Amino acid sequence: EFDILIGADGKRNTLPGFKRNEFRGKLAIAITANFINRNTQAEASVEEISGVAFIFNQKFFTDLKESTRIDLENIVYYKDDTHYFVMTAKKASLLEK
Repeated sequence: EFDILIGADGKRNTLPGFKRNEFRGKLAIAITANFINRNTQAEASVEEISGVAFIFNQKFFTDLKESTRIDLENIVYYKDDTHYFVMTAKKASLLEK
């Protein structure tokens, strides 16, 4: 008798009696962008975002969606010689734009 059973066989699912279920979330598209940092006062006042996911800061992403109509799952923003953005946007919100 066992208290736990672990199968690490991926898509093959060779454990008899266990049905394979697959979960696929909504399609999202990764976007990376770099813009020249002209070191203006306005640019200097913008704070970096070291990596935020929707699950950890839902208000931030909800407010962003309301103001831009773009639905992001996560975002990173750093500035140096350039403004560097990496984000994952839900495809449906991009198509609506």
